[in-house]
Amino acid sequence: MPMGYSSRRSRQSVNCSWLRSVAADQPFRGPAHGLRNTLFARGSLYILAVILRQAAGLILLTILVATIPGEDFTRFGLMLSGFALLVPLLTLNIHIAPTRLYFDSADTQVSANLLKSSLVGAVCLGFVGVSVLLILLRVVGSWEPVSGGSTRLQLGMALVILGMIVTQYGATFFRIRGNAGMFLLLALSQSFGVVLAFLLIFRLTTMGMASLVWAYVAAQTVSALFVLASSKTVLSRGRVSKQEVGRSFHFAWPTAVHLVALWGISGSGRWIGAYYLPLVELAAFTLLTQLVMVVGGLSRAIFDTRLPEIASGFASPDVSKGVDLVTKTTWLAGALVLATYGGVGFLLFVLNVPIPAAYAPSLPLLLLALLASLGDVAYLRGVQILHYSKHTKTQAMATLLSGSLVVVLSFALVGGHGDVGLLFAVVGGLALQALFSNGFARYALRTPQADIVR
Repeated sequence: MPMGYSSRRSRQSVNCSWLRSVAADQPFRGPAHGLRNTLFARGSLYILAVILRQAAGLILLTILVATIPGEDFTRFGLMLSGFALLVPLLTLNIHIAPTRLYFDSADTQVSANLLKSSLVGAVCLGFVGVSVLLILLRVVGSWEPVSGGSTRLQLGMALVILGMIVTQYGATFFRIRGNAGMFLLLALSQSFGVVLAFLLIFRLTTMGMASLVWAYVAAQTVSALFVLASSKTVLSRGRVSKQEVGRSFHFAWPTAVHLVALWGISGSGRWIGAYYLPLVELAAFTLLTQLVMVVGGLSRAIFDTRLPEIASGFASPDVSKGVDLVTKTTWLAGALVLATYGGVGFLLFVLNVPIPAAYAPSLPLLLLALLASLGDVAYLRGVQILHYSKHTKTQAMATLLSGSLVVVLSFALVGGHGDVGLLFAVVGGLALQALFSNGFARYALRTPQADIVR
């Protein structure tokens, strides 16, 4: 049995008494009651949320392929990867700290203080960060490929980042409380909101990249307002606490390092390729890396379904139940990945569904994308164990090593092998990350929690 758990407050542990009620802001004390609290209903809503969100993403990709040039599509990919880097970098990820810390106390006032402190702290850090970035871009006069130096587009992307901080907090808030219905509504607001806003704005302006930026501004603004309205009761009762901000910081900053390093695996290739290859030649690579992200979202939805049970299992003296749930969920996610790529391969290479030549991937590229997604699933098992056992520094170290490899391989291979080399680098990084995260997880379960936040 892993050591180092005895110092926690008394745990009701594996009987799930630490789960929160969906309908009220009170600790959940007994067996699941009502349809909303059943695992099947919650899981169905989480999976539906991700399926609809990814369906919206595929619809948007289809619309973009048909309406904007390959260069703007590559800029779109650069913008998304930039968001994935800047949000954790600027906020130190403290807005997602409740995914684990929320389960450390049954006191609703402590929980409310944690939620409000993590949100307010993250928004303040994000506002200061984007303000400094905008000033630096103006003072230095540096050109970057997404906005092309447009102040208006840079301001729009800054607003998207602030909106994403609030919506990521909202996703955390709904997940830890098992409120899959609200999570579904948030997912719909973000995903289909972008599609509808882009169609409207593009119809009025016919400006590809600008339409995309302001579509994301509109969708994130509406979604952020929805989150604030939904969590108003808890936030109004909580107060910003220096202690809770500090607790969130100590737990979350290694996860921010982890996500920045994860960007090195999943997003750095787009930027490295943009400086070595014509943007139009990166369209197929961008499309496939988007596919990897879509499939990764489905895998994470499977884990979201069991989040309260997994977190409660790791909050108990005996974490074996949590580890067992993580392992079983990993196998289910792997089966989903294989089924998804089988369907994509059937559409592209058996039915020969036509897509523009600039976006059409070769079979080797699709197989590399499959290997990348399988590596991602294997990595999820290790990183879930490290996260919920509070070994966040170890989690960050594993990803830093892997992300560094991807960056080095990308620079080494892009010149001679183009987008194939960039995707091969992603596969290598994810394989190494899976190896490191699972190896470190095995070690972490045999040792006291050196990274624990008490």
